[in-house]
Amino acid sequence: MWLIYYHKALIFTLLVIRLGHSDIGITTRVYSYLIDEYTQKSDDKIDQSINKLIQTKKNDTKIN
Repeated sequence: MWLIYYHKALIFTLLVIRLGHSDIGITTRVYSYLIDEYTQKSDDKIDQSINKLIQTKKNDTKIN
């Protein structure tokens, strides 16, 4: 769970630097919805990858 918070903080920091905002509060207010969407997409990709690994492991166990 801490990784998700770290990831969000890192993205906000990079946005502040990239966009040239004077503080993270401006970036947070303006772009927070984008971060939430990005986080959801990333979470979905992670879930898919884990499910593929689990399925592969189950198939390997059945074969052996």
